[in-house]
Amino acid sequence: MTAYTKEAMAARYWELCAQRDAVNARTAHLQAALDQANAEVAAAQENANSIAAKIQELRGGADWIALKKEIGLIATTLKTVPAPVATAE
Repeated sequence: MTAYTKEAMAARYWELCAQRDAVNARTAHLQAALDQANAEVAAAQENANSIAAKIQELRGGADWIALKKEIGLIATTLKTVPAPVATAE
């Protein structure tokens, strides 16, 4: 194992920092583009959540879940669902 002096370790530290900084400088434009894309994704997600909440509200919340469960239970029980019954308009 190589023993390093404090000065050698400090020099290596600054060498590595310089490498890191050079890479960050080369990728700064990509990081800015990524940050912008992530902001757009966050805004789109917020919009999607708002739309989903409106849909959930219009469907009736828990009543919608109960309706879907009942449909599934009947479909499973019948195995083959007959055609809808015609209603007079």
